[in-house]
Amino acid sequence: MDKNRIIELLQKEKALESEGIWLDDVNKFEYSELTSYKILLFDQVFYENRFKYIDLVKNCLAGKINCYAFQWDFFDIYYDDMEIADKWIEKISRSGIDYEIQFYTDSKIKNFCFLLDDQLVFMCDSLDEGLSEKDFYQKLKQVYSKMLEYAESTSVIKNDREVLKFVMIFFTVVASLAYSVLNPTLFNLLWQSTNISKFLNIIKFSGILKYLDPRGF
Repeated sequence: MDKNRIIELLQKEKALESEGIWLDDVNKFEYSELTSYKILLFDQVFYENRFKYIDLVKNCLAGKINCYAFQWDFFDIYYDDMEIADKWIEKISRSGIDYEIQFYTDSKIKNFCFLLDDQLVFMCDSLDEGLSEKDFYQKLKQVYSKMLEYAESTSVIKNDREVLKFVMIFFTVVASLAYSVLNPTLFNLLWQSTNISKFLNIIKFSGILKYLDPRGF
């Protein structure tokens, strides 16, 4: 996702709409591009709340709620998430992308949201169009196994400036403290470490965290 580009397009769309003009009428290519970005933003919100959907499916399969209660609860969560995404889009168009908005780069997000948009939405709609409860539960079991498969993801992009700022401050403070309170051998190990997880583990087990006040960051 090109963060600068989505901000540019959202601001352009907003400026045009203030004049009663639609981006689709001005530039269809940019409108299509912006639409694809908006879909990604909606997917981010759905994925952020993925465990709400998973718990709902689990409860239905466990017999805690029936398929019709599931239908009601599912759309309740789904439409709430759509409202959240709309607020995200409005916020980005006004003030850009801040640290509160995270973007998952893992392909699992697309697969998970496909289960929501093209499977669960369709299944819930089909209950009103003749889909039997037996078939509904059968399909729901298949969806549930896939949801669990796609649920875990650690590939997250936060605001670049915030991340860089935090890393620079954290590393500087830790390096300074390490030099003053640790023996030279451990300090050199800290300094030469290029693996973040290894670096943090060294800090953790060295006891240096007791010298840090998180509020200082």
